[in-house]
Amino acid sequence: MTDPVDSTSKKNQVLRVHRYDPRSQTSKQKQIIQLNADETIEGKTLKDIRELLINNNVFDSKDFKSPFCEKDGSDVGDDMKVELYLALLGVNSPEAPKLDVYFKTKKLFTRIDEATKAFINQKLDLAFQARLPDL
Repeated sequence: MTDPVDSTSKKNQVLRVHRYDPRSQTSKQKQIIQLNADETIEGKTLKDIRELLINNNVFDSKDFKSPFCEKDGSDVGDDMKVELYLALLGVNSPEAPKLDVYFKTKKLFTRIDEATKAFINQKLDLAFQARLPDL
């Protein structure tokens, strides 16, 4: 028989999911997920957290394999224990009511280099139309 005091003493936690943009070097909160009292992150890895995020439809299609990262964008592997990851983020206890997780978004667009800009700005040579042979 379970002790009702033990089950009521467990508190719910929220997992705040942030998307880190390496281009602007900023992060933006994407979603908040409530963890039930019976869900625990103790002993889990970031791979387990990724599955939780997928099950809660946090990721866009381009972000499914995006790496987890620190607040400054440093990548961390999916095999890292959640407790260690939280310690890197400065969280003293994995039982804190609010836990943050960061993942790095993939670059979709990059800036155009000068050579490409020069090529695009070139005037098209349409003189070939005037040199068509008579058939």
